[in-house]
Amino acid sequence: MPRMAAYLRNNGPWSQLTDLNNIGLRDLAADSAVVLPGGLRITPLVVPHRDEFSETVGFRIETPRKKVLFIPDIDKWSKWNRDIVSEVRKVDHAFLDATFFRDGELQGRAMLEVPHPFVEETMQLFEYQPAAEKKK
Repeated sequence: MPRMAAYLRNNGPWSQLTDLNNIGLRDLAADSAVVLPGGLRITPLVVPHRDEFSETVGFRIETPRKKVLFIPDIDKWSKWNRDIVSEVRKVDHAFLDATFFRDGELQGRAMLEVPHPFVEETMQLFEYQPAAEKKK
């Protein structure tokens, strides 16, 4: 993503990786698929989360036979401009942020300081969905 690429190019020690051509950066744009060999399509999806240094994204990954949703890091489902239930419905498998099961897991620290959807919240969102959707 643009901010991440700029961060890597302009901040050491990561800038050495680009300066010495140890890594090559490929520009990505939100909601714009990159097509790789073999028909693999990867679409970055911007999600709300701590963005001090760069954008936070999840990905829709598509092969000719399967589709996967990968959202490993997000503040809360309600803050996203997409409906997570609808997004899961479009894919065959979903890997979702499950950092914390419920409120209160970090002793001595307010959970609001470390925003993630609780697994309990995600389960409630999918409560009335068919079993096939929940299994994704």
